[in-house]
Amino acid sequence: MKKNVAGQVIGAHLISKTDGSDVTTGTTTVYVTGDNGTQASGSGTVTHKGNGFWTYAPTQAETNYNHVAFTFVNSAAVSVTVQVYTNYPQSGDSYPTINTNLDARVSDVKAKTDQLTFTVTNKVDANVTHVAGTSQTARDLGAQLDVAVSSRASATDYTSARAAKLDNLDATISSRASASTALSNTVWTDTKAGYIDVAISSRAPESGGNIAAIKAKTDQLSFTVANRVDANALQVGDKTGYSLSSSGIDAIWDATGSLGLSFETLMQRAYEMINNKMTVNESTGAVTLLSLGGGSTIATGSVTSSSGTTTRNELSWV
Repeated sequence: MKKNVAGQVIGAHLISKTDGSDVTTGTTTVYVTGDNGTQASGSGTVTHKGNGFWTYAPTQAETNYNHVAFTFVNSAAVSVTVQVYTNYPQSGDSYPTINTNLDARVSDVKAKTDQLTFTVTNKVDANVTHVAGTSQTARDLGAQLDVAVSSRASATDYTSARAAKLDNLDATISSRASASTALSNTVWTDTKAGYIDVAISSRAPESGGNIAAIKAKTDQLSFTVANRVDANALQVGDKTGYSLSSSGIDAIWDATGSLGLSFETLMQRAYEMINNKMTVNESTGAVTLLSLGGGSTIATGSVTSSSGTTTRNELSWV
């Protein structure tokens, strides 16, 4: 049986369990087990061909194993299992042998490789006849590489003066550019060039007293933190009519103290305790602090009396 190919059939002969006669009727089911896996009911077609010979046409997927077992089951017959080992289908099946077809292909390949030559191992000898589509017939490209560049470059592009300058690339700049010859002495001299390795301060004296005066001022600056000048504000004079901004006032009112309340809230509660109506229940000792006008409760508490002393406990604000 060919592997993973549809349109194939396999058959088995079923005989009666009781007398060994051919089983030609009833329902025959084929179970498929592939590569020692789990047996499953086949999805192909079962047909009785005659005289107890039953065939099964498996699906393509049921042939996609290396080993396949087909078990024919009929309630009136002795079950039969047929095992097959699949092989791969080959396009050369119609030839007497596969080797006949391969020999022709190998011969074709050999005819090509016989044309290759190797003067050096792993390097194919090649005769370049075209470069980028341009014919190079009768012209050895390698021969061009050992010719002076001047014979390949136009004289307008490569001159003797330019060649002399290029020759200087293998020498240090100091040996090629002396200040006394390469530079104008009216602007630049060897003496001036020698100053480059000396501190600028020793070559650039102060201009009058300006630099000294500036230094006297900057020496008085101190910096505890980089980029921030230390300053001591001693007096602000001639400033009248100033007041805190709205945002500054709000910041004071909204600041939270150690009690977890803002200054504004503390002042409001003090005012309410002084001015608002407060009731005390004589029976329970319950204390109620009302809002201005007595419309709602804003705090609650209690009072206790002991040995002639009445104590009001801490209020709980609503």
